[in-house]
Amino acid sequence: MARGNKAIGVHINGIPDRYKQTKNLGPNPFDYLGVRYNIEGTKLTMIEFNGTNWVEYDEIDDSASYSVKNVAQERRGNAFKLSHFYRTYLWNKDDGYTNFSDWVG
Repeated sequence: MARGNKAIGVHINGIPDRYKQTKNLGPNPFDYLGVRYNIEGTKLTMIEFNGTNWVEYDEIDDSASYSVKNVAQERRGNAFKLSHFYRTYLWNKDDGYTNFSDWVG
């Protein structure tokens, strides 16, 4: 986020393990991580849902706040789940073997 890198989520639940078992599709992790923009649109803070509330994410660097530029007016002072910005794919259903380079491109 701080460097402006693209992020994607890839569910691999449909890939069978060595026992030919698959797991059920879990929740979208981008629904539990987010960003909050300050009212001036000059900083964003990483946030996470802790099961009850949205709180500042403190697992990275010394600070979870980053300077940003050219923030759209409707984002200023608001928070968004990362799923608002980043897509999640299903490896099997979305044919990850063939399409992965398009997802990250």
